[in-house]
Amino acid sequence: MMLTGGYSMARVTQYPTPPAEEMQVYDFPAGFSGGIDISKSADLIAQNKSPDMVNVNYDGGGIPTKRYGFDSLLDSALSSEIKGLYEFEPAGGTAQILFFCNGKMYKKSGTNKVDLCTGAKASIADAVTDAFIFGGKFYFLTGTEFCYYDGSNPVAEVTGYIPTVLIGKAPAGTDGTADEEFNLLSDSWKESFSGTAGDTDYVLTFPCDSITEVKVGGVALAADAYALQADKVTVIFDDPPGEGTDNVVITATKDGLMDTTAITKCRFHSVYGGLNDTRVFLSGNPDYQNATFHSGLNDPTYFPESGLVFHGSDAEAVRGMARVADYHLTFKERQIYYTNVDLSTTDVLFPTKPMNDEYGCTSWRTVKPAQGGALALSYDGVIWTVPSSVRGQLNTLIVSKEINRGVGEVSGILQETRSTLEAAWAEVFENKYYLHVGSKCWVLDLDYSNLAEGDARWYPYTGLYEDATCMMEGQDGYLYMGDETGKVYRNNQDYSDAGVAIDAWWTSPMIFGDITRYKKFIYLNCSFSSEQSAAHNIYIYTEEDSSEDSEAIVDASAFDFDDIDFDEWTFGTNPYSLPVTIWLKTKGWFIFWKWRNNELNQGMTIHSQVLFYTNGKKVK
Repeated sequence: MMLTGGYSMARVTQYPTPPAEEMQVYDFPAGFSGGIDISKSADLIAQNKSPDMVNVNYDGGGIPTKRYGFDSLLDSALSSEIKGLYEFEPAGGTAQILFFCNGKMYKKSGTNKVDLCTGAKASIADAVTDAFIFGGKFYFLTGTEFCYYDGSNPVAEVTGYIPTVLIGKAPAGTDGTADEEFNLLSDSWKESFSGTAGDTDYVLTFPCDSITEVKVGGVALAADAYALQADKVTVIFDDPPGEGTDNVVITATKDGLMDTTAITKCRFHSVYGGLNDTRVFLSGNPDYQNATFHSGLNDPTYFPESGLVFHGSDAEAVRGMARVADYHLTFKERQIYYTNVDLSTTDVLFPTKPMNDEYGCTSWRTVKPAQGGALALSYDGVIWTVPSSVRGQLNTLIVSKEINRGVGEVSGILQETRSTLEAAWAEVFENKYYLHVGSKCWVLDLDYSNLAEGDARWYPYTGLYEDATCMMEGQDGYLYMGDETGKVYRNNQDYSDAGVAIDAWWTSPMIFGDITRYKKFIYLNCSFSSEQSAAHNIYIYTEEDSSEDSEAIVDASAFDFDDIDFDEWTFGTNPYSLPVTIWLKTKGWFIFWKWRNNELNQGMTIHSQVLFYTNGKKVK
């Protein structure tokens, strides 16, 4: 059945006159923007929620609206999944889209890709990457490497800063004052001497394997101007370096001095410095699973020994980090710790304290800021944590109870395997939290949610979202996506997933009215946003009449040339949606319905719905 005239300027179906005084009217008391609820049967959910909705959001102004799709950006797909997708704008340059695949980092150039691993670093680990921008450079972690890209030269491994550990030493190796700490990312260090007139022998405090550089008065000496002795601590100069204050600086190296893999095997980062972003925190190293490492001030190539901090028992791994206000949160598997900057001593310290002993995090890739707190996927569902120096559970709320477990055919987040939960990831775009678990993408609409009040509005996306492996918001305001097949996409303002139709539907809650009586359902008055071309199917369900086939098709096209008298033709526009009447003529104790559109380049926005019915005999 085709309901004509829904939005044609030439043909309009008017509201019918109510037949009798006993006519009952049901208008949704709380609108339609409650999100999906699969945690209980359809007869128990709130009336602003849907028991089944897919590829529908509230971007149309708080009402069910079909989502937009994506366009493919590359001429050809890569042979494996995209392991990371980022944007980097070098100083004085233009923004670059960077992505990881096949053990390479690529730059998007038009519809082609450019290999950036063309120097000494010809390939990288083919692993999920985490990246950050600091000091005008793009740094990334693969789990075995810590590399950087400056925007013009090929990818290279990070060279650790060489600290000056002692200053003011006498040539004999006495005196001296401790200055900087050893760097966990480097096997080299410097010792600074105040030279004398005639001394040629300079004694290091720490034995080394080699001398890599010597500077006198800031000028590097030739390698044959000095020699390291057999004791590995004495350096003899051919000529006395002369007098001065810290005028002789010797750089030494000892293989294995530091466990540099403590840094290179880290998996993820956070940027924090108290009230500013001055240090990089790293974690996720399986050899230091309950530890974090923080860098020196404004230098991600320097990780001092004191930056190694253990958070509770080593039985649980650190799974994520986040900055929230002036707190730094560290998520373990079943615990949350917090850090404040301690400025009570001359050294800046980042002490860790327990915050919550009940909830934790499954995956660092799910930790994202939201509404003044941090979202993260835990083994109990998605949690939202706000800053608090009071240890307890009230600082963390579960905000995914309605999608944790499904009671029907749709399975929830916590019905996935443990390994799937630990591989989950998320992104925030246009104030929506996109949580990808397995092959499902659950969207938390933060515009319509109040997490502090426990009000969370979720809905699922399918289509291209099912195979997504990473997302990124670009400076141009678009959402970029990589997938399992090596393709890169960018969202569009059309209803097409790279040429494939988007299947979208919204289902009403189960409506009872007076639960003591059977009803005769007369008609449904509704209105839709006018589309250039659209036809919406409606499916009606009662306990006496459940339809698996479309009951009707609503023509929501913006214009139809049928029945137009061109002798009386004029141009005109109508900014308002027009009413459509769906005659039901069915009986039952309850009723619910589903709107669906799965046509290519067709939208669907449901503006209003009002049900008319009469009460019948009492339910026995």
